[in-house]
Amino acid sequence: MVGKKQNFDNSEFKSIAGNFEKYNDLTIEGKRIVIEIITKCAGKKGYPKEKVYYVLFNCWDVNRDSIKYWLQYYYGLHQNDTLPSDNTVRKFLTITKQLSVAMVEAHNNGVKLFKTAQDGMYYITPVQKYEIDKMYDSGLSAQEMITALQKMIDDSAN
Repeated sequence: MVGKKQNFDNSEFKSIAGNFEKYNDLTIEGKRIVIEIITKCAGKKGYPKEKVYYVLFNCWDVNRDSIKYWLQYYYGLHQNDTLPSDNTVRKFLTITKQLSVAMVEAHNNGVKLFKTAQDGMYYITPVQKYEIDKMYDSGLSAQEMITALQKMIDDSAN
């Protein structure tokens, strides 16, 4: 016998999340909530935190079809991933619903879920981070990396 279709409205979380589409946009408190829900719902196997947040962020209506769609979409973007089984879709449905409720509840209780930019501060782009990482891997000195960072800051002001 097939279980009844479950549909959960995720719009409240989506309105809180805004453009914070990446797991790394979460604060320590936000990441802790994600990890707690995964641990509670997924058992020993667990699931990648980034994948769970990706599905949560992208689903407006949380149901089996939308979960399956976003898991397959994630699979298409990540070569090392596997196609979702029916069991995985069921687990993600549970995780996503509980995570949405937990995040909204935490937000309503004043927990800061997302990192925010401070006025007057400069934040490097992923490309610039890659450039700094390359410098580090090449063995450049801290002074040379600081000079490169300062140039990035100066260039952004122009």
